[in-house]
Amino acid sequence: SDSSPERPEQPEQPDPEPSSSSELTQSAVLLAAGETCIEDVLQLVYCEKGLTSLTTQRTVDFSHLANLEVLSLSHNLLEDISPLGALTSLVEVNVNFNRIVDLAP
Repeated sequence: SDSSPERPEQPEQPDPEPSSSSELTQSAVLLAAGETCIEDVLQLVYCEKGLTSLTTQRTVDFSHLANLEVLSLSHNLLEDISPLGALTSLVEVNVNFNRIVDLAP
């Protein structure tokens, strides 16, 4: 009876990355873009992810996305998109259906 599948002495393990869907991490960018190298990302579609900030500690370093040309962050919860000013190669940006109040760069 030692091999009982239940172990009441061990608490349930929380999700290792509970906020991974609400942060634009480097791994999230690579997964969404289907790339293995961050500098190779030319297009990024990251919609309907519950994204609230582009400035969290785990947010991708936007200077590494220097070649990004197309970005869609629509249907999220963003209020501030000023970090996108670092993306100098952008040709197309979609940030509709967010909570943006100021479009100043």
